[in-house]
Amino acid sequence: MLVRNSASADSAALSHRLLRETLRLERKISDALATRREPCLRRPDGQCLVVSPLMFWHHDEDALMADANVLHTLAPSNNVSFVGVPVESQMVVAWRDKSEYSSVDSGSTVFLALTYFFPERDCLGTAGHTQWLQTLEDASKDNVDLVIEGQQPKLIALEVRRTVPRGDL
Repeated sequence: MLVRNSASADSAALSHRLLRETLRLERKISDALATRREPCLRRPDGQCLVVSPLMFWHHDEDALMADANVLHTLAPSNNVSFVGVPVESQMVVAWRDKSEYSSVDSGSTVFLALTYFFPERDCLGTAGHTQWLQTLEDASKDNVDLVIEGQQPKLIALEVRRTVPRGDL
């Protein structure tokens, strides 16, 4: 899911205001997922896992608002980890074009990326996606404009190869 400042196409995505509103949206989505009892990849506290820029402040509004320089916090040289998995700014902030990936600044970023993880038994079906869209509608009915671009499901094969360190042979 991509979040952007709707005030202007050129408005900075990385502002305290937009990050705070995104945190509030995350909380509403979390509540909607819990109410609907949606299956999802869960955090240790039982909530659905969301990989988002707010991880850099541990989803804490006070920590976010106390940060004097959110651009520095989300700089590509910084990262956080969640249960041992590193999360980098490139995973949670989307830029206008590839030439801008090397820097985070208020003019170049336009989208905040939020990623949720759901099991899907029918890889080519749309039932899970339809449920997700309904959850988003439930969570955003107060003050968020949803723009939904439909896409056909796509089956992607992943191959995993385990490498053995030379000393273990």
